[in-house]
Amino acid sequence: MIYNDTTLVAGPDSKSVRLEKILADEGAVYISVAGLTPEVPVDRLILEVSQKPTMNILWAGCIIVVAGGLLTLRKRWLMSRPAIVG
Repeated sequence: MIYNDTTLVAGPDSKSVRLEKILADEGAVYISVAGLTPEVPVDRLILEVSQKPTMNILWAGCIIVVAGGLLTLRKRWLMSRPAIVG
């Protein structure tokens, strides 16, 4: 069945209303009003979240490397200080 557009308000700000579908079993009527919704599609962002169990090993390795580097810097700093002769 084809439905014709109907003018909602006469004048310069008139909007046309279109009957989209009627669902009698749900008691619903779908209408669309031209000019109320933007014609540009809505931007969407799709994310996938997952867990990677081996990432814990990678983070542990990073922590060990940083800790070793800090210990080495501390040792070099202590070695560079002049010894106090008493």
